[in-house]
Amino acid sequence: MRVFLAGVPPAIVVAVGLLAGDVVAYAAPCFLPLWAVVVHATGAAVVVAGSRSLRSLGLGSAAFLLGFVRASAVYGPQALPGDHIVHLPLPGSYELEAEIVSGNFMTGRKATVVLEALRVRRGGAWHEAWGRVRVTLRSARATWAEGTRLRAFLKLRKPRDFGNRGEFAYTAYLARQGIYVTAWVDSDGGWERLAESTGPFGSLVRWRLRVAAVFERVASPQGAAVLRALVLGDQSTIAPELREIFSRLGVGHVLSISGLHVALVAGAGYAAARWILSRSEVVLLYTSVPKLAACASFAPVLLYGTIAGDNVATRRAIFMLGAVIGALLYNREAHLFTVLAVAAVVVVLHSPGATGDISFQLSFVAVWSLAVAGRAFRRWWPQSQLVPPGGPQPSKWRRVYSYATYYVAASLWLSSAATVATAPLTAWHFNHVALLAPLANLCVVPILGSLAVLLGLLAAFAEPCSSTLAAAFAYAGSVVVDWGAVLMRVLDRVPFASTRVATPKSWEVAAWFAVLLGVAHGERWGRRVAMAAALMAMTASGALRWLHENRQQALALTFLSVGQASATLVEFPGGIRWLVDAGGLGDGSFDVGGRVIAPALWARGILHLDAVALTHPQFDHYGSLPAVARLFRPAWFFHNGEESDAFHYRRLRKTLNVQAVFPVAFLAGAERCIGGVHVSVWNPQGSPRERNPNEDSLVLLFQYGGRAVLLPGDIESRAERALLASADWSGIDVLNVPHHGSRTSSTEPFVATLRPRLAIVSLGWQNRFGFPHAEVRRRYAAAGSWLLRTDLDGAIEVVIERDGTLRWRTARPPWSQWQVEALSRPPAWPKFVDSMCAGG
Repeated sequence: MRVFLAGVPPAIVVAVGLLAGDVVAYAAPCFLPLWAVVVHATGAAVVVAGSRSLRSLGLGSAAFLLGFVRASAVYGPQALPGDHIVHLPLPGSYELEAEIVSGNFMTGRKATVVLEALRVRRGGAWHEAWGRVRVTLRSARATWAEGTRLRAFLKLRKPRDFGNRGEFAYTAYLARQGIYVTAWVDSDGGWERLAESTGPFGSLVRWRLRVAAVFERVASPQGAAVLRALVLGDQSTIAPELREIFSRLGVGHVLSISGLHVALVAGAGYAAARWILSRSEVVLLYTSVPKLAACASFAPVLLYGTIAGDNVATRRAIFMLGAVIGALLYNREAHLFTVLAVAAVVVVLHSPGATGDISFQLSFVAVWSLAVAGRAFRRWWPQSQLVPPGGPQPSKWRRVYSYATYYVAASLWLSSAATVATAPLTAWHFNHVALLAPLANLCVVPILGSLAVLLGLLAAFAEPCSSTLAAAFAYAGSVVVDWGAVLMRVLDRVPFASTRVATPKSWEVAAWFAVLLGVAHGERWGRRVAMAAALMAMTASGALRWLHENRQQALALTFLSVGQASATLVEFPGGIRWLVDAGGLGDGSFDVGGRVIAPALWARGILHLDAVALTHPQFDHYGSLPAVARLFRPAWFFHNGEESDAFHYRRLRKTLNVQAVFPVAFLAGAERCIGGVHVSVWNPQGSPRERNPNEDSLVLLFQYGGRAVLLPGDIESRAERALLASADWSGIDVLNVPHHGSRTSSTEPFVATLRPRLAIVSLGWQNRFGFPHAEVRRRYAAAGSWLLRTDLDGAIEVVIERDGTLRWRTARPPWSQWQVEALSRPPAWPKFVDSMCAGG
């Protein structure tokens, strides 16, 4: 093989350049100005002329430019043609004719379908249109298969991230699927079915639906959900509790149709084809049976990939198998790293932006680590040593013992290598590291990754011939899945099976992979340098985190963006942390606590909360507290003394009891001194008795460094009047605007008296209430306040130093850089002396 630059194959050079361009387009879209384009285009020109080093540089530069340009088009919908639905006036309600791209298998539950728009009705006339729409159905009444054409009224909107640091980039995730518009509807009852899919594709779709129906009919709910994932690629019905167990044990890859499953199908197809071909003397004499069998094995793999749907892991495995078969046909040795590079190139060319998907990252890093570890293991323990050539041969049972020991050791070694290599990615995306992954993989993969897959595929392939036989295989597969789930739950109870970690910094992840590359591909001195660098990096990281947690001398508040709800993180000097309210959206089916608040806290290095405070028992303030209590185990639960009979509130109190969180009712007059910060309660006045629970919201005042921050919950006009009558409130520095900017709060006397420097509104983007009300905005503008909004600005961070310096920034521009203001005047209301809080 011809190589460039220190013996690196050209496929690897192209892969590195293409992946780098793909990553840069997402992480730093403005990184490539015009001069860089010219430089790389010039570098690409030397591919045809110049030295080998220039050729390598040019080839990599051209690949970088190609990856950058293609991925930039994915993340920049403004470049789409004018008839794309993203250019409609949004949000807005439209009648759409569309075709199902991704359907649902189940009815009577929440479902997600993806539509490809064909026509849109505007102004009484139909217009040609195109573009994908992701539609969330609160309750699907019908099954909508791929290829079905329908007509529906939808309220379309552009997706938007919440705007918290460290959050899941939802809009980028959708963009990689070609989706720039979303919709949410209660039911599909009003949808009109125009036509079903026909031809071979329609037959395939109906086959998938029948297989899903067989699983649902004969298998247990748990077994049916897992079999659908293993055979049909549909993970939507797997219970969150079971999915979390898979993730904690480091065997989540079993649920994704990847190299393990593809290799099983390819191996079975190869064995069957070779056995059949070897029956013919003509074939044996005039052809190469291994090559024909390898080609034949590709057919069942393609069929499996087709019924399993489209995902990165499946595509990667199929592309790698194709590269291996191609190398075999051309009598070339299939170097695994080259094959991996070819697969990466094909995946990124097929799906620009794929490097941003966790499935791509985990898939390729795991395969790379397996290749490196497998090469080392074969060098340390050659398979030829199991049965030494010549000399006395061991007994049958001795050989069985030798081979069993070898493969168990190999499994543990390879699984450990994959765990170490993917640890930064699982920490980055899932905030845990599976310490028991090697043992879990050894136990679970043969059961769920092999036997259950085999039985599920037998059920699928038997279904067109005999529904009874298919049901028998499906039932057997369900039994295997249920026993595998029992084993996983037993392993999950092992102490330290998984450890929760904070989100690592980007430089920590980069340092980890640099060390791994040095250890895997460096010479002896390179490995030593890599190990020394790893030790230094881990020491520096631990020291920085310790200093941040224990030497902090500022009061920091983060007003999290949690939709039409409220959640505020309070970090006191010395490391004490409270969470005031915890959001909650809709009917609670979307877990704001686990999917929005928790990642935001982990990104700040927070694994434990000392207390949670609930201003009043309304769902948009407590809906996510159960998840927060489970994940962060606070010691205290502060509330206003009011209870509720609502189902979700009863669930919250049950969770708090299980987690041994001690409840404390706060009333006006209560005070705490924490790390030099004076915390006082100003509402409710006496036992809560108002019919309107907003008026009895817990009102918390934080004083530090000569500044004051007021969190008034959802108080309205009556409570505001009582608050103004209780003290002189002029000169508040930071105010969380009451009741999300409703016109029933922020009365003119209240705003004119407080005149906050920063007025922060916690609310949802394009909320149906029209908050913050225009009149409220005018009042704060007249008071000279900076009005910051979590719907537009994302999470808002406010820091008060001991000397009174005020710093703030927002997650989104234009205020994403720290704004600094020194204390120039003392507060006008009765000032609390900080020295009284010394040692508090």
